[in-house]
Amino acid sequence: MRIAWYLPAVTFTRTFRRFVLPTAWLLIGATIAVSLAVLAFGGGATGAEGTESPTAVSLSPTITVERATLENSLEIDGTIVIDPAVPVKASVDGTLTHVHVPNGAKVSKGDPLFEVRTVVEPEVAAEDEDDEPAPPVVRFVAVTAPATGRLAAFTGKVGDEVTGDAAMARIKRSTFTARGTVPVVDRYRLMDAPDEARVTIDGGPEPFTCTDLQIADEGVESAGGAEAPVEEGEEPESSSAAEVVCDVPEDVTVFDGLELSMSIDAGSAQDALVVPVTAVRGLLKRGTVWVVDDSGKQTERRVRLGVNDGKSVEILKGLEEGAQILQYVPGSPTDGDVGGESEAGY
Repeated sequence: MRIAWYLPAVTFTRTFRRFVLPTAWLLIGATIAVSLAVLAFGGGATGAEGTESPTAVSLSPTITVERATLENSLEIDGTIVIDPAVPVKASVDGTLTHVHVPNGAKVSKGDPLFEVRTVVEPEVAAEDEDDEPAPPVVRFVAVTAPATGRLAAFTGKVGDEVTGDAAMARIKRSTFTARGTVPVVDRYRLMDAPDEARVTIDGGPEPFTCTDLQIADEGVESAGGAEAPVEEGEEPESSSAAEVVCDVPEDVTVFDGLELSMSIDAGSAQDALVVPVTAVRGLLKRGTVWVVDDSGKQTERRVRLGVNDGKSVEILKGLEEGAQILQYVPGSPTDGDVGGESEAGY
């Protein structure tokens, strides 16, 4: 009897472990998986049936057109560079007959340096071929200093033959220029650049004004007077900056290689209507802004521009004080999607 009672119990235990328990764990796992899926795909949202979830709306910020004072003063770093030596050429072929100044002498522009004797054969006209040829014409040509400085590298002697395209000597100048570079994008701020700049040298003379300000948009000669050579097979390097050069006054004591700070005053505007440059598409004389009315409608408008200090720009025509415009040009990285109609500002 004891064995008969024990056998059904063993059978029930084995059945529970082999079938019931695995099935229960399977159901529990399936329930957990379904719950996670519901949470992941939005099943956790609550609210009344048919209610739409809010969506993100990208709004472009606006600014008010106001009055302010603009100072378009550009500060750049640079270097003092001694002016390169100037070659002295005879301009004619001939014989050196006289030397007016010795090597190393100080000279001024236009001073006579040498004298060259040249012989010019007269031209014979076709109708005069049977006539006796005219004798050669002898001329004495004065070679003058092309610049002010010191005569250098002259080794010629009276009686030497010279050629017009060869340098007989050099004039080493004692004048200097202040040189700096302006990022190309800032060239728009110097469209009406002045002809002078203010130069400051730490530990040097008092700040002074350099004159004959020039901005080189293309390749310029180096301080040595020649462009750097380019190795065969190499591409010449392109520059992302324009060089600014101005003359240092002769009464200011400077030295080659001194570092400097150059301030260029390119204009100002007092009590002017101004907007951020980020709000204008096109910053050269004319541009476009987007006016926003009370209903939020955006309207494209053309404007005329004035002084630009790199952060704000003067509005000469096309906007009124107090107008609302987009702070950023539509489509720029800092702006959202905008639309609107076009309206000419002038």
